Amino acid sequence: NENTNKIQWKIRTAIQRLHKKYHQNPWIFMTEADVQCAIYYELTKSTSKARKVIVRDVNGKKMRDWGYQILTKPLHAELSSSRRKATEYADLCLIVPSKVEFWIKKTKFSRGNKETPVWNWNWNPEDSTGIEIKFNRWIIKTKAYSRNTKRERITEKWKNYRYRLLEDIKKLKRYKRGWLIFVDQHSLITSYNQWREFIDEVIRDSNYGYAKKTLNAYYLCPKMKRALSYKSPRYSF
Repeated sequence: NENTNKIQWKIRTAIQRLHKKYHQNPWIFMTEADVQCAIYYELTKSTSKARKVIVRDVNGKKMRDWGYQILTKPLHAELSSSRRKATEYADLCLIVPSKVEFWIKKTKFSRGNKETPVWNWNWNPEDSTGIEIKFNRWIIKTKAYSRNTKRERITEKWKNYRYRLLEDIKKLKRYKRGWLIFVDQHSLITSYNQWREFIDEVIRDSNYGYAKKTLNAYYLCPKMKRALSYKSPRYSF
């Protein structure tokens, strides 16, 4: 829908602004958390307005009293759901506040002190956009020459990194839209065709169908004057 398309466009432009800074001076970002903070900052410029959520009491009854109004912003980091499954947490996610439920203990509410005792909340990744960040600082090559076989082989570090990337994509499949930002300090991928082949292979190994339709990915590296993108063919930018 129109609102979803606007959110996708905001994420895309935020990543492009990040890439411009990263290309100019990659060592501004020394950790994955640095990249996460930078994307958070870029997105809050266009998603900062707080909106109302659904409020329910301990019995699940929807509260319509204005005094129980709770506001939250669409953008959050490491946001858990009521099921508290770590595998559901994306680095960043954009929720739809009007579809989020907050539960309160009505008997302990004090209007005078502006206290609303929230004890839990619930949101659905299937209504939300998830963003995962992968940061490579340590792996400097993908292949090594074996004297025993006299052939090149894929390094164990790169195999393990690819496996973690695969797990992130599986996590993003829980979301309505998924975004992967792969930040590579060592520029292991040097062309668009190589990037496309790599991400297609990882998506295929993660259970091809749904991820193929909903995933967007960007590859950022110091040597590139532009970010390499992967745009799913149907539903996303």
